[in-house]
Amino acid sequence: MRRKKERTAERFLPGPTRITFKSLLVAVRLVLKFGIGGRNAFSNTVVYEDAVEVARKAEELGFNYIWISDHEFNRETYVLITACALNTKKVTLGSGMTNPYTRHPVVTAAAMATCDEVAKGRCVLGIATGNPNQLLKPLGFDTSGRLERLRETIQVVRQAWQGQILNYDGKFLHIHNVKLGFKSRANIPIYIAASNSKTLELCGEVADGVVIISNKHSKIFRNKMEIVLRSAKRSNRDASKIDMVAWIPVMFSKENNAAVPIELKILVANTMQSYTDEDLDQMGIAKDLVASIRNAYRINARKAADLVPDNIVSSFVFMGKPDQIVEEIRLLGNSGAMQANVWVIPQDKERKMELLELFSRSVIRQLSAE
Repeated sequence: MRRKKERTAERFLPGPTRITFKSLLVAVRLVLKFGIGGRNAFSNTVVYEDAVEVARKAEELGFNYIWISDHEFNRETYVLITACALNTKKVTLGSGMTNPYTRHPVVTAAAMATCDEVAKGRCVLGIATGNPNQLLKPLGFDTSGRLERLRETIQVVRQAWQGQILNYDGKFLHIHNVKLGFKSRANIPIYIAASNSKTLELCGEVADGVVIISNKHSKIFRNKMEIVLRSAKRSNRDASKIDMVAWIPVMFSKENNAAVPIELKILVANTMQSYTDEDLDQMGIAKDLVASIRNAYRINARKAADLVPDNIVSSFVFMGKPDQIVEEIRLLGNSGAMQANVWVIPQDKERKMELLELFSRSVIRQLSAE
């Protein structure tokens, strides 16, 4: 039987980083794992039962993670996590991604701890700074200091899970004599979705996992990963224990010049909000085009999508024939990704099932055998 390849941190770090991270070059088994997420995967289904059926199917097909969206105003994340937990046995379930605003951190801690209890220890908390334009500002939140609010939220959530009586006075959070009313797993992993350098640095300081929206430009993923590793080293953390997740939009097509559906263009307009200007410049996207799409997206996603040219979509989406997508994900794994999370684009259940089956058959089986 063929042994799975063992990769080390040294293998996916460039030369200068080997010297900087000499103390971190510890052998670590990096067998690529796979997940699914995105609001159309679960929380934006036609009926909630579809989400449960997709979760069951994903587990059957060999996916390791299920990320339930907590974005905008779709079905309630923790209710869906509970429903999926009761209908699966092995797959890890996470929020993808919650935020420090729409629920108090102690409420978030209680909700995820309850889900984790139902799932018998299979949950992770995914969190980010929050979508300012589509979620926070429409609800009237002051979005200043989002990074510091995220830091405080993580501190409070962890203390709550550890069973502490919370007395916390931060810049944004003020909590006095509060304690969870039940015993929780103390070390539920926390994953932070990040794109800019400051949030990536926070990941290196406190996160168990990092979620990075990714594309075919694997160098961008590697550059972001290096920011996390440097921050972890400064914080005296074992960087090899931080799970690196690449969040990848996927579309299989038989022809390389297949027509681009509007849902893909909406996704491009959406992800363009998360990429930094430096990322987009490396991808070769014109600055004036970026500005026009971002400005339009703040008003209406469909109008922004109408501005997205067909010829840039492939820079944001893993699209093409199965063998092409396998090679692109392989490159991403060689750049340090430990999990490839499929950002499910179709809302229709049958199309979702087809995507998952084809991904499992052509990608998971191939890469798991290497």
